Amino acid sequence: MMESIYLWGLEVIGFFQRFQSPALTFLMQLVSFFSDPAFYFGLVLLLYWCFDSHAGFRLGVAIIFSGALNTAIKETLRIPRPFVRDPSVFIIEESGFSTPSGHSQGAATFYPLFAHLVMGVRHCRKCLHGKKGCNGKKIPLCVVGKLLVAVAIPLLIGFSRIYLGVHYPSDVLLGLSLGFLTALAFVLFWQPLAAVVGRWQPSLQLLAAAVLVVALNHFSRGQSALGGVLLGFLVGRIFWSRRGGYWSAQGTLVQRLLRLPLGAVVVATVFYVTVWLAALLIEVAAGLSPTMNLASLLDFARFAIAGFLVVYLCPAVFVRLGLAMAEPAATDDAGVQQ
Repeated sequence: MMESIYLWGLEVIGFFQRFQSPALTFLMQLVSFFSDPAFYFGLVLLLYWCFDSHAGFRLGVAIIFSGALNTAIKETLRIPRPFVRDPSVFIIEESGFSTPSGHSQGAATFYPLFAHLVMGVRHCRKCLHGKKGCNGKKIPLCVVGKLLVAVAIPLLIGFSRIYLGVHYPSDVLLGLSLGFLTALAFVLFWQPLAAVVGRWQPSLQLLAAAVLVVALNHFSRGQSALGGVLLGFLVGRIFWSRRGGYWSAQGTLVQRLLRLPLGAVVVATVFYVTVWLAALLIEVAAGLSPTMNLASLLDFARFAIAGFLVVYLCPAVFVRLGLAMAEPAATDDAGVQQ
């Protein structure tokens, strides 16, 4: 049955590639970039450090969790990519396995939550003033915009992965389904779950975060980077809770503009120092035949440090330098008073 699905998928890929052209290929690669991990990371940093710390943290946790889940499933199923089975559909090179589509799952997680958390917190001017141009319509234009972001962009990204020959249609459908379900779960359950976890002792919160990450990494076969970032994010938030509050990304334009380069320099410097130290440790231990995968462990550690820097240390530096303010009230990331 799966063989017939893959053969059908190759036929679908071949059909769309009949319209192949350099311009269309470039466009599809550009579309795919808007679901690239580097793009997400940059956007989350910008939102978390410069605009809305609560929404940025929530989006960051969602997209990192979705990526770690995708990696765990891929490494469990280990399905080769379409161009490995049929080189005639090759357009671009992609590493790793095929099922489910990580770009599709990431897009279906990120963009609905972005529309809900960022675009959903404010209405357009015409809606606010009740003008016919927007509020007078059955479906206001601002709602149409949110739907386009939440649904159309993930679908377009999924199509680009099929055209480029790096995923079967079934990979894309599974990725989109997992992503939309993840986004829906975060919308429905984040606030009640955050309210419950916020009442736990920090030690129990740390244990729960560690169990979640260990469970994901268990199926990831050494691909531990996303699990490390997720742990760093969660531990950073727990440290803010221990301080009795959080921090606000509000501030003047100058303060916001200064945070991004300052934070980027701090994170990049520490990250590349840990990369150098990890390479040194691996070289020293090369002849010792360690019982565990040292490279994977060090990879996990440096990405965990990077996540902690992003969520806790850099904002703490911003507050100390007067570039941001601490929030006096202890709230969770759904805005629930603890």
